[in-house]
Amino acid sequence: MGPGSFDDFVQRENDAARRSQGDSIDWQAEKTTWLRMLADLYTRLEGYLKPYIEAGQISLTYRDTDVSEEYLGIYPAPLATITIGAKTVTLEPIGTIQTGSRGRIDVIGNLARAQLIMVESGTVAQLIPSTGIGRARHGIKRLSEARWTWKIVTRDTVDLTREAFLSLIVEVAKG
Repeated sequence: MGPGSFDDFVQRENDAARRSQGDSIDWQAEKTTWLRMLADLYTRLEGYLKPYIEAGQISLTYRDTDVSEEYLGIYPAPLATITIGAKTVTLEPIGTIQTGSRGRIDVIGNLARAQLIMVESGTVAQLIPSTGIGRARHGIKRLSEARWTWKIVTRDTVDLTREAFLSLIVEVAKG
């Protein structure tokens, strides 16, 4: 490698850094949007479980848990616990800056686990790359820029519907 190659590399990288200065990510806004989408998800899941909760067959409780993400720091996010008899299923938020998705919740049962992931509508599980070191990469959409949807990931990736969610609870609770 000649000295010109390194000089060219340094110049290209510095030019790219200057161009991307205007594209910096507002991490506080990303976190706020993520927490809103998480709250919306929990409201949706409460709707799925409402007949069972009202009948006293299921309890659904929330508590804050600390989530730690590189660009967002440590912040509180709601963790949900579904109790059915002696079985519990916990929905633990992992974060929004995830390789392959824009949000992940681990669904943890007594003997098994699965995931809920947030992906751009119309995508399957190769999903969306992470955003990188403090700058948006070309083509990456922020949470507020795209239509996002939740998917259930067990052995397969399926749309989050009432039936799929109730089946997921049975699967992770029973193992």
